[in-house]
Formats: sequence, structure tokens, C-alpha cells
Amino acid sequence: MNDEDVTQKLSFWEHINDLRVHLLWGGGFFIVIAIGFFSSSNWILRYILIPLNGEKLVFLSPLGPIFFQMNIAFLGAFFVSLPIWLLLLAHFVGTALPQHRRLPFYLLVLTSLILGILSIVMTYKLVVPLSLAALSKFIIPGTVMMLTADSYLNFFMLGVGVTFIIFELPVVIVALAYLRLVNPYYIARKRRYYILGLIITLAIITPTTDVVTLIVVTVPAIILCEIGILVAKAVYKGKSKVEITN
Repeated sequence: MNDEDVTQKLSFWEHINDLRVHLLWGGGFFIVIAIGFFSSSNWILRYILIPLNGEKLVFLSPLGPIFFQMNIAFLGAFFVSLPIWLLLLAHFVGTALPQHRRLPFYLLVLTSLILGILSIVMTYKLVVPLSLAALSKFIIPGTVMMLTADSYLNFFMLGVGVTFIIFELPVVIVALAYLRLVNPYYIARKRRYYILGLIITLAIITPTTDVVTLIVVTVPAIILCEIGILVAKAVYKGKSKVEITN
């Protein structure tokens, strides 16, 4: 009996029970990490505030510091537990897939995880410091820029979100090519259009409007898209040969 026969015999409620177990494991891990981060938030805050280069944050309410630490704990737990959630998702979905489709799926999940971690590192090391340095130069005469803790956290998360989407572009391209929803050869022929669209989109959603930040996010995005197209071509061509053989 092959794996396809086994997965077909699983009932709907068995899949629901399996999903419940995965959610309990992921949720439990998230709660434990969040509690740990909240109880030791001082050293975490030191690292989060490094991109500010010594600039002080402002709280607008007496409860601001507590809520800020809670947000830091939840966000830290989210980032740390994200690999666990991806692994649980890969296990849950992978067991329902035919045997020959599991390895490509696991490779996509692993690649997505690695690129997600790299996106967070790049945001912390480059995007946020460069964006803050550029924004600090746009001061209206007679005013003073005071950065609140909440606005800084929102700014940081916006940078993480934009960079994460950029780094996940190759995975999306390869996945769509594997599912035969996108022809990578057609995308390659229309390269100038997707690059122009990418630049316009990034110029709109990036945290700042300075050229330096736009270059920092656009160049890696184009390189990653080109890598995704190359891999997608191999996947697309390989699957076409399999379909012709069958």
C-alpha cells in the first residue's frame, strides 16, 4: 500500500484532529516564548534600539512602557516561533500530499524559512538604519522630530514586512511555475516590464522616499527575482518532460 492510499483513507475528522494537535503545539510554543521574552525584555530592547544610534524614544502615556514591552514580547515570540509554525505546516500539509510531491514542497518551505530569516537580518542591519538616517534630514524649520516607541515599532515592522515580501519572491515564482500557473520563460521575455513594476511598487510601499533606501531594497529584489526565474525555468522544463513521458 503506497502513501497515496494511506492519505486517501484519512477521514475529515482525522485531519481536523491532526490540525488541532499542530495548533496546540505551535500555540504552546508561542506562549512560552512570549512569557520568556516579557520576563527578560531589557536585553531584547537593547538590541532593538541599536538602529536608533542613541536616539531616545518617547512614551505618551504612563502605561506606554508596559504595552511596549508586551508588544516586543509578542513580536519576538512571533519571529522565534515562525520556523516552528512553518515546520508544523510542512508536516501537516506534507503528509496529505503524494509521495513524489513532498520533497519539492519541503524544499520550498525550507527555502522560504531561510529567506525569511535573511529578510529580518537585512531589515535590522540596513533598511531601518538607512531609512531613519534619511528621514532625520527631513525636518521642518521650527519643529523637532520626536520618535515615539509605538511609531518606531510600527516603522520597524513595516520594514520587516516589505523586506520579507521581497525575499519571498523567488519562492512564489518557483511555486507558481511548479503548479503551471506561470510560465517563467514568458516572464523572462517581459523582464523590463516586471522590473519597472517592481521599482514602482517598492517606491510606494517602502518606509521612506529616499533613493538610497529604494536602491537597497530594489537591487536585492531584482537579483532574487532573477534567481527565482532561473530555478523556475528548470522546474517548469523538468515537469514538462515528466508530463510528456507520462
